[in-house]
Amino acid sequence: MQGRTAETAMDIVETAKAIEAAGAIGLEIEAMPCEVGRAVDRAVSIFTFSIGAGSAGTCQLLNGYDLLGAFDTFKPKFAK
Repeated sequence: MQGRTAETAMDIVETAKAIEAAGAIGLEIEAMPCEVGRAVDRAVSIFTFSIGAGSAGTCQLLNGYDLLGAFDTFKPKFAK
């Protein structure tokens, strides 16, 4: 999980802005508190693909194995 402190959260938002300025049409926001993902989504005008960032983002991504529950040794905490 990243972006747990105000400083690292702001770093993530600034990085997202730099990615947009570099010409990206989208970026993935992953493994961060929903509030940080939401801040990223609001800070940029490109698509944000959320995986492990709560309901933030333009769309949600889910790995097929996670969706099907096909775990043999490790079960992510979000896969209920």
